[in-house]
Amino acid sequence: MRKMLALLVLLAGCGSDPAAPPLIDCPDTTALERYHDSAGTWVGCLDRDLKCHGPFIEYYPDGTMKERGNCDHGYNCGDIEEWDESGHLTTWSYDPCPDF
Repeated sequence: MRKMLALLVLLAGCGSDPAAPPLIDCPDTTALERYHDSAGTWVGCLDRDLKCHGPFIEYYPDGTMKERGNCDHGYNCGDIEEWDESGHLTTWSYDPCPDF
């Protein structure tokens, strides 16, 4: 059974609307993790080798979204959306993701 986790990012500015937290649907064999440092916050699913596997979201230090997408055992897959600090969106396309 897949686990659906709603993550309320409780950092100043992260998640612009607390009523609509980002949803991270992690594959069964992964764990939802969050890392925060001076470069921002990363939220996503890690496999047992601590590699990104499944969806992830990355935020700038001010809480605005920096990057969102999926990865397959540490490699980006599918479409990755990336926003620069001015809010301009670039989408990168990688090999299709497996069925998580």
